Amino acid sequence: MPFKSAIQWGLFIPLIIILIGTGVWIACSGFWGILVLNLLLSVFIVQMITGTSYRIADGNLYIRCGITFRQTIPVSSVRRISTTTSILSSPAASLRNRLEIKYGKYNSVIVSPADGAGFVAALQAVNPEIEWRDMRGGKRRSK
Repeated sequence: MPFKSAIQWGLFIPLIIILIGTGVWIACSGFWGILVLNLLLSVFIVQMITGTSYRIADGNLYIRCGITFRQTIPVSSVRRISTTTSILSSPAASLRNRLEIKYGKYNSVIVSPADGAGFVAALQAVNPEIEWRDMRGGKRRSK
């Protein structure tokens, strides 16, 4: 079952404006080689933002962030999912709607599925032992 990442465009608009502004300046200056690098960087960033997704299949959670990052987590190893406001770098294109997935003994990953409730329910359907903690507003819930 596929889940797209929530995208918080407010995080990326300033970066996009800077890239477009520098691209225009570079083009006007005639530095064509640097312009190509600027365009490649812009395409890379946009595909990282729009290409972040999560898929649950064959008992695994497959995390994809653009063309550079892939991670597979056995759903049977997931112990807990909780909401988080962490700003740590992660395959999540939003600072809102973030979920921290604790798996294995000490591992964790932060994701931001657009449909967080559906995402948690899909993982719990595969592994009913997953504990769910909604930390917003001080609430704590298990399945």
